[in-house]
Amino acid sequence: MTTPFSSLDDFVALPRLSGLVLDRAGTRLVTSVATLDPKKTAYRTALWEVDPAGEQPARRLTQGAAGESGAVFLSSGDLLFTSARPDPKDADGEKRAALWRLPAAGGEASLLLTRDGGVAGVATADAADVVVVTANALAGSANEEDDAERRTVRREAGVAAILHDGYPVRYWDADLGPDEPRYFGLQGLDDDGARSLEDLAPSVRGGLRDAHPVLSPDGSVLFTALTVPEERGSQRTVLARVDLATRELTVLLDDRDSDYSPGPVSPDGRHLAVLKDRRTAVDLAPSTTLLLLPLEGGEPTPLAADWDRWPSPAAWLPDGSALVVTADDDGAAPVFVIEVATGMVR
Repeated sequence: MTTPFSSLDDFVALPRLSGLVLDRAGTRLVTSVATLDPKKTAYRTALWEVDPAGEQPARRLTQGAAGESGAVFLSSGDLLFTSARPDPKDADGEKRAALWRLPAAGGEASLLLTRDGGVAGVATADAADVVVVTANALAGSANEEDDAERRTVRREAGVAAILHDGYPVRYWDADLGPDEPRYFGLQGLDDDGARSLEDLAPSVRGGLRDAHPVLSPDGSVLFTALTVPEERGSQRTVLARVDLATRELTVLLDDRDSDYSPGPVSPDGRHLAVLKDRRTAVDLAPSTTLLLLPLEGGEPTPLAADWDRWPSPAAWLPDGSALVVTADDDGAAPVFVIEVATGMVR
């Protein structure tokens, strides 16, 4: 019997699925599917919609030659995604990742936002049309106009050098800089003429590498991991809160023995799932703990503290009674449900 695992070529040609995003009503499920391009030299990603009930066949939503990824739903049901497909108004322009919008009622995707530095990712609120864009800006740029001017000067002068004034200078096999990730609030979502980006954390520079924003259901608050430098080139990760109205940044959890990162916010907006990773030492092994942080005040409490797995929170159940997590388990990564009231894992 021949299977895709009988031939290396057939195995490489298997479609790769990554990421699942469910709309607020729970009726639409979208995933990214990577397949080989016609030359079979690279993978091209497209968005597909899958019936959560399993009654209808999956259907492809996007057909762009440049591929699409990073899909999220607006509260209205429209789908946002990133793609380097050409700008319809500037087909000969430089290809860069931009933000696109696919209407819930169907039709063609339209360009929502483009910028010189591209768009790295997007996050939305469940109950409000609040959009936060993750994008790279040149270090020292004061605003979007300044960033665009700096990029133009570098490009026209043929400058590729990076001036490092801190540590680290590389992450795995990639140089860090001259860009740094920033969080931007998208203003004028439904107004083409007034659409703009507002820096949500102007006091943070270089602290958002490898971080992702988590929005409260009403879109009023953003939670994120924030990297803080220490002595001798070390660094730790703290949990921070950003008020989107005032842009005030507050550190919620910070200690020198642990790194913190945010999980999802409960449907009622009262609790935040938090991952606490114990920092290693010569005589101290790593350990991951799942915490519940009350957002109205109070100390975080461990959830399923006696469970000997390292959970990664994915979502809350709609009624807020339990967290859905994944965890490595005997060579696989099953989905588990942890009851909030009892800490029971099933």
